[in-house]
Amino acid sequence: MISIIVPVYNTSQFLDRCLQSLVSQTYKDIEIILIDDCSTDNSAEIMRQWETKDDRIKAIYKSENTGVSDSRNRGLSIANGDFIGFVDSDDWIDPNMYFKMNESLIKFDADIAICSTRKVYSDRNEDLLVPNNESCISREEAFSTCLKYLGRGSNNMFLWNKLFRKNIFDTIPNFHTDIRYCEDILWVTEAFCKARKFVLCSDIGYYYRCLREGSSINLLNNGITDPINAYNLICKELINHNISCSNAAYQRMIDYKDILFRNAAKQGNIKMFRIGANKYNRHLFRWLWREKNYYALKWVVRKEISILYYSIILIINKVKYFFCS
Repeated sequence: MISIIVPVYNTSQFLDRCLQSLVSQTYKDIEIILIDDCSTDNSAEIMRQWETKDDRIKAIYKSENTGVSDSRNRGLSIANGDFIGFVDSDDWIDPNMYFKMNESLIKFDADIAICSTRKVYSDRNEDLLVPNNESCISREEAFSTCLKYLGRGSNNMFLWNKLFRKNIFDTIPNFHTDIRYCEDILWVTEAFCKARKFVLCSDIGYYYRCLREGSSINLLNNGITDPINAYNLICKELINHNISCSNAAYQRMIDYKDILFRNAAKQGNIKMFRIGANKYNRHLFRWLWREKNYYALKWVVRKEISILYYSIILIINKVKYFFCS
């Protein structure tokens, strides 16, 4: 059996399409676990309607809003499947997605299957992964395929286009409820570190709707540092397991810091700027020491110029505030 965990929060306009794609799976031995996080729209009512239509659907209605990580943890706690999948409630999947991934997992005796994804924007589509054919790969290859350096491809360390063998969850912690953003990337990293074998599926199975609000960059605009904290933990996890692409995660953490202090400078927010700039130079040069190439040096120089420039912007904005107040 496959357990499909779907956290729900205020996605009523998309939820029907999502659930229709789940109940229409050609792989029939599934349970669909819906967890409503105190939605303020009619998402909960839509869930109740679907519960009566299909007995494979189980619904949890939380009494307080505790976030997506808690919702996923609750779903995991009641999941009965041998394999676990996750779907966001405003996305949809191909009818054959779980059939093909389940078949690949069994065929190669793998722990995690990864399918290709189509990111759906309002004006265009973008396909991620898309290998030429089905292939079984090692942990190191899985990380290098999914966790890219900036400018060398899209990050693919997300939950939704993967199918996990349930027994690997026995050796990793639950989703981090104290980290609200990039928490899925952190959890997938922990799962990857415990898995033995991976299989890549060439077909596009997951359709990710890129119209939602609250991206990590917008959160950093507001001084929320969860992406930085998440990538800091990801770096430590990769280093502890001797994964060679740990520097790709390290680079992404540095870039999130850069975004944070850039916006702090524009807002004249000294506290936020200090958070972004904390150990910034140390992180930069530690990253450069691991890379040891000309292109890395150029990247570090650009970052150093950037922090100097935004330090000046911060001072100017504080002076303006002083004289205008």
